[in-house]
Parts: sequence; structure tokens; C-alpha cells
Amino acid sequence: MRESPLVPELENNPFKKFFGRHWELVAAVTSGFVGALALGTSTYNVYLQRQQVRASVWPHVTMDSSSSDDGAVSIVIRNRGVGPAQIERVRVTVDGKRADDWMGALKMLLHKDTLPFIPDPSSLREEVLTPGMEVALVKVPTQRDSLEIMRATEHTPFAIEVCYCSTLDECWIVGLGEGTTAVSSCPPDAKPFVDMTDETKRWVHEYWRKKESENDGGTHDGG
Repeated sequence: MRESPLVPELENNPFKKFFGRHWELVAAVTSGFVGALALGTSTYNVYLQRQQVRASVWPHVTMDSSSSDDGAVSIVIRNRGVGPAQIERVRVTVDGKRADDWMGALKMLLHKDTLPFIPDPSSLREEVLTPGMEVALVKVPTQRDSLEIMRATEHTPFAIEVCYCSTLDECWIVGLGEGTTAVSSCPPDAKPFVDMTDETKRWVHEYWRKKESENDGGTHDGG
């Protein structure tokens, strides 16, 4: 039987000689490539799962003004996302200066030592907005006072900023008329903004005490 003329060519083939001599190296490289491919696939699957989790707990807080039939105007925040929003920080600034509470902010804005009305604020300390939930940050009781505030904001910069985070510690800042911006975190202020300082609470208590006294005096006079 004649030998195939291809056999000498295969035996002299440099590729055959290389793979024959370095088979262990080739096997190691192949094994490494397969391992890297498996790791890449696993990493990508973890990434996809995280994206799905992020989408399932993503909060989206908006801030708008809202008016009622009696003329009262409120600043309202709403969670329009699908996950809870942890309110971490509130800041209110007037002409670049931070206010301590709503009473102080409105007095700074209107350049008054005493307001002719008492704003109705909400406390957001450790507040969690569930999906669909809304909270009025502050309510101005009359249309006349609301119009005075709106006119004042035309000449004096007035900003409200709320920083909130998701359950995955992803954070955003939302401002009145400013939209939402992603941030790395919501570090607390050394002196946090509150709905009412102790000084304001004392003033409000005294205000209503005087009102009650005036009403009682008027009742007795009428009697």
C-alpha cells in the first residue's frame, strides 16, 4: 500500500510540532480563556440583577406648589417612583443665607420681624415617602399672604432643597423649580433645618394665648 503523500507534510507541519511540544501551555491558555469568559458572564448577570433591583426600588421625588379653593398655597413633595424615599436633609435659603425654620425663612424673605400669619409646616425628620405619598412642606393660609410671598420671590432669591436616598443608598436632590439631580450622598448639616425652632414654638404658643385672651375678653364684653 502506498503511503499518503500528506503524511510527511503533516509531520513537517510547524503548527503540529508547536502544539505537540506545548500542549500543556495551550490547554492552560484555553482553560484560562474559558474561565475569564465564565467570570465575565457571571459579572454581567450580577450587573443585570442589580439594575433590576435598582429599578424596583427607585424613588422619584418631585416638588411643586399647590393651591386650594380657600386660597391657601402649599409647597408639596411627591414620590412618583416605585420605591420608598428616605428624606435625609432639607435646606431653605433666602438670598443665599440658610434659614433655621419656615418662620425664619419667610421673615427673611418678607423683611419683617413678625409675620401677620403663622405658616403651617410639616416635620420631615426621618420621614420616608412611600410610592404615591405626598407631604406639604409648608402651607401659607391665605391668598393675600401667598401673593405677597410670590411677589417677594421675584426680587429675592428663595430656594428649597430636599435631599433623599433610596434603600440602596443612591441619593438625589430635588429643588423647587430645579428638577432632580443625582448626588453621592446627603451629609447632614451641622445645624439642620427644622419645621419650627424652640424659639418659634414659644412665639406661636404666646400668639395663640393672646388670641384666646382677646376672644375671651370680647365674649365677656359682649355679655
